[in-house]
Formats: sequence, C-alpha cells, structure tokens
Amino acid sequence: MTLLGAGADGQVDARLVLPEPGVALGNITGLPGRSDFRITGQFRLTLARSELRQSLAIGSVADAAVGIGFPGAAVGPDRLTALHIEKTHRWDEARTTIDLRMRYDSPELGGAFQVATVAPLRSWLDTLPEPGPEQGEIRLLGRGGDEARVQVTGGGGGGDEIGGWLDLRGDGIRDALLRGTWLDAGVASGVFFADYSRWGRGDAYAYDPQSFALRPAIVGGDTLPTNATFTFQFTRPVAGAQRWRWWLAELGRPLSISDPVIERPVQVEVIGALVKVRPVQPLLYSRRYELRLDTGEALGGGQVIRATTGGALTVNDGSLGRFSTPNVLDPQSTLFLRQTVKAGAALEAEALAPIAPGSPPVRYRWTQVGGTPLTIARADERVTQIALAAGARGIGSSTVRLTVGMDGTDQTESADFVLRTVADTSDAWFGRLRIPADLDNASAQPREYWSGPAVGSLTAILQGDRISLAYREQADPAHPNGDWRIELRSADGRPLQPGRYASAFSSTWFQRPAGVPSLDITSGAMMLPSVQGEFVIHELQVDAGGNIGRLALDFVAPSSSFLPVTSSGSVRIRSGWALPP
Repeated sequence: MTLLGAGADGQVDARLVLPEPGVALGNITGLPGRSDFRITGQFRLTLARSELRQSLAIGSVADAAVGIGFPGAAVGPDRLTALHIEKTHRWDEARTTIDLRMRYDSPELGGAFQVATVAPLRSWLDTLPEPGPEQGEIRLLGRGGDEARVQVTGGGGGGDEIGGWLDLRGDGIRDALLRGTWLDAGVASGVFFADYSRWGRGDAYAYDPQSFALRPAIVGGDTLPTNATFTFQFTRPVAGAQRWRWWLAELGRPLSISDPVIERPVQVEVIGALVKVRPVQPLLYSRRYELRLDTGEALGGGQVIRATTGGALTVNDGSLGRFSTPNVLDPQSTLFLRQTVKAGAALEAEALAPIAPGSPPVRYRWTQVGGTPLTIARADERVTQIALAAGARGIGSSTVRLTVGMDGTDQTESADFVLRTVADTSDAWFGRLRIPADLDNASAQPREYWSGPAVGSLTAILQGDRISLAYREQADPAHPNGDWRIELRSADGRPLQPGRYASAFSSTWFQRPAGVPSLDITSGAMMLPSVQGEFVIHELQVDAGGNIGRLALDFVAPSSSFLPVTSSGSVRIRSGWALPP
C-alpha cells in the first residue's frame, strides 16, 4: 500500500497493490469444486470526511484493475476495470448509499459488460437497503445489446429479496428472470452495507421500517475536555426535536456528595438525524456533569423520542450520560482527615489534586480563615507545614483554606478544612478518645479526637448505677466522629465509686457474661464494642441533682479476640489527675 495523501480530519488517499498469487478471499463452503478463489490487481482507496458525510471510494482511477479467479482454473480470472465503488454515509439523513460503476470482463461468460448503478442502493443506518420501486437497481450492458438488471425487491425478511432479468440482444424480450435473497448474497448482506464508524453496527440482515436507535455521544465515566461538544447520531431523522429541552446538570466536585446541582444552559443544533449540543460556557475543571433531555413526552420514567419514519425509543430518566472533566482543580488535601495540631509538633499538609500530564501548572495557596492562630510555612507550595503560633492556649480549632488555580484559566477552587488544636490541657474540662481511624478496618491504627469547652459541650450525669457522658461537637459539626457518648454501669446495681472496674463488656454484646460492668462507647453513629475492657474512676464528685462536677476517668475497650482493635480514652472535669501516656 502506498499512501498518497492524508489529512488531519481523517481523509486518506492510498493505492493498494495485490500482486500474484493474490489474496485469498476465504474458503467458501457449499461451492462445488475449488473454493480458494483469490483477488489480485491494484486500485485506489479514498476515505473522505466532512461534518455531514463520510465516503469510501474504491477504484476511482483509469488504471484500476482487479482480477478474481481460481488459481489453475481452465479459464482466466474475471477482471474488473474502470472500477468505481463508492459507499457514502449521510449523517444528517441517516442514510447509506452505495454506487457502482465498472467494466466486468468474464472469460467464463465469454464477454464483457458495462456495469452502472441506475438507482444507487440506499439504506437507513444499521439496516439493509429498504425495498421500493427503482431502489438499488444495477444495469449490465454487454455485446450485441445484451442487457441485465438486478434490483432490490425485499428487505431481508424472507421470500424473494433480489430480483432481475436478462434481455439477450436487447430486443425487449426477457429471456431469463433472477430471484434470490440477501442470504444468497453472502457477505454483502450484513457487511458491505454496515456503518463501521463508532457505535455503528455490522450485523443487520433484515430491513425493519420501525428500527430506530441512538448512538451514544457520552459513555458513562468518560473524562471530557472543558470545551467538549456532543454529537448525537440517530439512525432515522428525529421528529419534533426543535421543541425538546436540553441542559447540563453540574453535579459537583468528584468526591463531593453535598454540592448543589446547578443547571447549565446549552446550545442545540438539529440537522435531521444529527443533533449537536454545545455548552453555552466552557465547562469547569474537576466537575461531574450529566446531560439531560426533556422531549415533552414521558413514558415509564423515560423520555420518548420519535423518528419521522414511525419508530420510537425511550431515554431512561431523560439522562443521556454522565461524564467528568479533568480532575486537576479539586482542592482535596490530607487535612480532610481532620487531624490535630499539637504544641511543639508541625503537621504536614499536602494538596491531593492529581497533576495531569501536559496540563498547565497548578497554583496552590494555603491560608488560615479562623480559629486558633497558626503558622503556615511555604503557603504557595503543594506540601506545607502547619504549626501552632505563639500564644495558643487550651483545646481549640482552626480552619485552613486550600485554593488551587491553573495558568491560562480564571477558575479557582477552594475548600476549608477544620483542624483540632491542642496547645495544653489547662481547660476546665477536656476529653480524649482514641478510636480506629477507619471504623470498618480492624487493622487501622487508632486516631485521637480531642474535645474541650471551647469547641463543644459536655453533659455528665450520675443516675443510680450509671454514669452518662454526652459530648456534642460545635466547632466542627460535620465531623463524622465529632459527637461521642460513654455510658458506664456497675455490675451489682450499686452506684459507681472511684476504683477499677475490670472485665467490662458492651451492654449489647451477644456473648456478654452475667454480672459484669458495662462500658458502652458511641463515636458519631458507630457503637464501638467492648469485650473484656475496663474503666478506672480516679476521682468523682456529684451534686445533689446527679450532675458530675469533678471527674477523672480512663477506659480501655478491646473489641474482641479476633478483631484486635482497641478504643480508649480519658475524660477530665475540673480534675488535676494526670493523663495516661
């Protein structure tokens, strides 16, 4: 093959040479005698594209000559000269057209014929040529006025589908009639008429007048550029498309579940069976989108689309597909873990937005927008260090904002992250929980959660044999483990007193022994099981109303022997009792 020319829009011009012994077209079963016939010769291949059409031409040059025959046969191969076969797809009409011209020289038939397509073969996309008068008629003119005609008379649904006649000497007398089916035509019935562009089909073996399909322009999970446009190809012209309403639903950032859904306008151009959709404004980076459609006719939770030829299809829920834009401006950070900044130790923070190869550089900016004073080193870099500033006191919280941008665009994205700060434990009361970092992962290392009067409220009550502690987070109310509750009960029903209470189980543990203390810990919405845990009350003062005014409590709660995860914690209310290490 020699490439004669190629264009950026997909146009190709090439010359193909098939030297002796040629290319075998395959062993054709069911034929008598030899079945390894071969093709030799040379011809030109031209593929042309435009917005509304695509064509493939074979031949197209005066020196195109193709031989088809059986090697070693008594007669020479049939030869095709002055060959021109052109197959054209019209996307706006949803039509495929096939045109044929050539000189057909057959030694076995003893003559040559001039072949021309009187009426080009026309089909809808993804079907065989439809039957109809003067549809797909091929004429062969031979020596002495001989004339043959081949016509499409059916649509692949049974019976005679290909018809024709032979008039010897051109005297108007039909000396022979031709009858056949598309299956008789072999590969031509399902392959030659197929559309091999994306989402086209090559398995149509019958004509269905009600056939109607939509080729997807969006595949679920696609990542598309911010200047994306969408081309929807139907296999029939659509009816009433000017009245449809299209829009883009912006679903938020890739990892967000709380961003509001925003409706974005689009421009729509309907060209017969082709619909082009273009956002009015460029899409944003790091966003999820869904293209939606309302045709004004709903059926079973879907939107009905009708073809001008009578077929119909339904778009489920009116959704034409979801996609994302490149995730290069999502201001995610390691701070989403709600980490703690302690006195004397810097916390490393890293932006997690992926760096797309070949994309413009991303800009970063870390700032504090409230709370306990912090220092931020290298505030304009992807990775930074955050520490408590001088003068910080007690247990508090700070909010750090990460802003990301990109060269060449005005789009910036920001996210705020709440940090707990622990400068010292001199508050009137404070609490510390150590629970698994991932409550569903038994091997996860515990993470500390600190609380104090500057960031939340604590209710502490002694009632009978039970101590109930309930903390409500106020500085970071969205914290999934911010709120916590602890309930302690004695084993004998008597009021709790300072001392050690061993072999403490959760009150709901399915193998809880009789006569043991209870230790129930709830972090957020998750109850953490206690199996043979213990709690130690170092100090306890209660007023006449049962309100606890002073408390020093430490507890340990192993979950089970086969899930070796331990939760622990300490609560101090106006107590100078030292914390455990």
